[in-house]
Amino acid sequence: MSFNPDKSDAPNLEQILQMGITAAKEGNAQGARIYFERVINQSPSDGRVWLWMASIATDEIERRRCLETVLKLDPNNEMARRYLTNIENRRSTGEGQTLRIGLIILAILVIVLVIGFAVVFIVSRR
Repeated sequence: MSFNPDKSDAPNLEQILQMGITAAKEGNAQGARIYFERVINQSPSDGRVWLWMASIATDEIERRRCLETVLKLDPNNEMARRYLTNIENRRSTGEGQTLRIGLIILAILVIVLVIGFAVVFIVSRR
């Protein structure tokens, strides 16, 4: 006699999603990712799983991709839109700071060069 488990014992997609959400809330991103990927493989049009995937993304590129997928599936999803806006704002702020730092460094280098040329000019005139 062989063992034939009843298929009703297997968790359905909603249960798998909930297990992933629980894992994510507990800080187990790696475990959550396994559950979420399982749901995505079987139901790629479920915006909820993409939103949760964004919450455990390891970088901004992955987070952005997940949030953009949510908005493709549900253009009215305000949470995904708000998160994308926050990513853009952080990126713009970071780029602005980088530009300011670069300009400061450039100004310092120009000043050093001008002083250097002035010193060389004064010394060579003696």
